[in-house]
Amino acid sequence: MKIIVACDSFKGSVTSAEAGEAVARGVRCVAPEAEVSVIQMADGGEGTARILTSLCDGTIHRCEVRDAIGRPVTAAYGITGNKAIIEMAEADGLTLIPAELRNPAVTSTYGTGELILDAVRHGCREVIVCLGGSATNDGGAGMLQALGWRLLDTDGREIGAGGYEAGRLARIDDSNVSAAVRQLKVTIASDVTAPLSGPGGASYTFAPQKGASPEMLPLLDSALSRYADVVTRFAGEDFTEAPGAGAAGGLGFALMALMRGETLAGAELVLDMAGFDEMLQEADLVITGEGRLDAQTLMGKGPVVVLNRAMSRDVPVVAIAGALDSSDATLLREAGFKDVYGISDPALPAEIAMNPSTTIRNIEATVREKLPQWLA
Repeated sequence: MKIIVACDSFKGSVTSAEAGEAVARGVRCVAPEAEVSVIQMADGGEGTARILTSLCDGTIHRCEVRDAIGRPVTAAYGITGNKAIIEMAEADGLTLIPAELRNPAVTSTYGTGELILDAVRHGCREVIVCLGGSATNDGGAGMLQALGWRLLDTDGREIGAGGYEAGRLARIDDSNVSAAVRQLKVTIASDVTAPLSGPGGASYTFAPQKGASPEMLPLLDSALSRYADVVTRFAGEDFTEAPGAGAAGGLGFALMALMRGETLAGAELVLDMAGFDEMLQEADLVITGEGRLDAQTLMGKGPVVVLNRAMSRDVPVVAIAGALDSSDATLLREAGFKDVYGISDPALPAEIAMNPSTTIRNIEATVREKLPQWLA
C-alpha cells in the first residue's frame, strides 16, 4: 500500500513538515506495512520559499527590511545559482502584525521590494516571488517604491504607504530604476487566481481577513482601481483582470505590469519540483490538508491542486483541516475530494485549537480514526 501525504501548513499553528509527519504517524499506527511518502507542500503562501529552496539545494540568506507597518524585521529568502526565491510574507506577512494593528488602508509591500533589491545586490538575475499570507492591499505600490519607481500624486509628491494612498497615484517616474532591476526575470508563484479589483478582487475577497471593516472595502477597491488606471497607462498593457493580479493585495498586478512577471500556481511549482506526478503512479491514496478548507480552497490553493493532479490519475484524495464548516465540506466533496474532515471540535476556543501540540495530536487522532474508512 502506498500513501502520499502532501499537507500545507496549518497557518498559525504547525508547518507543512510538522503536519505531514503527524499524518504519517497516524497512518503507521493503523497500517504499519504502508509505504508513506511525505511531501512538504505550499502554494505560494507561508513556507513556499523555504520548501522550494530546500528542493533545489539552495542556501538561505537573511536581511533586515521593513514589515507591512514599517517596523524593522529580519526576513529570509533562498538563493540557488543566480536565482532568488522570495516569500513576500517573510517581510509583509499578516502573521507578523498584531491583530490590533492590522489595517490594509496603511500596510505596505515596501519590505518585499527591499528583499528583491537585496537579492539583486547578491547578483541574482532571476527571482521567484511567492505570494500569499499578506497583510497588504496596496497593489504592490510599496514594492515598486523600494525598487526605485517614483509614484507621484497630482502635486508631484511621492504617495504614502497603504491601500488608500495607492488611490492617489497620478504619475509614475521610473528614471531611478536600475538596469539590474529592469532586467530581472520574474516568476510569480501565486496561491489565488483573483483579479485585481471588483467583487471577486483583492479588496472584497481578502481585505476583511487583513483587518478591513465592511465600510473600508469599497474605498480600498476604488483606490486600487484608480491606481491600476495609472499603472496601466504607463505599462501600455492592462493586467487588472489577469488571474492572480489580486494576489497579496494586488502585488501580483504590480509584478505583472511593471516587472513583466509570469505567473505559475505556487502549488504546481512545488509539486513539479517534488516529483509528485511520478509518485502518483502506484499510489493508493493521497492525504492533503491545511489550516482552513473553504470555498477559497478551490481558487488555486494547495489542496485543490493536489486533488486535480491525483484525480487525473484516478487516485483518491482526502483532506483534513483545522477549521471546516459543513457547507464548505459539501462543496469540497462535490469538487472531487473523497472525504474532507475537520480535526478540531468547533466549540473549542481558537487559542486552544491552534496550539501546535493540540493540532499535532488532533491530526494523528483523525488519521487513526478515519484511515480505514478512507481506504475502503
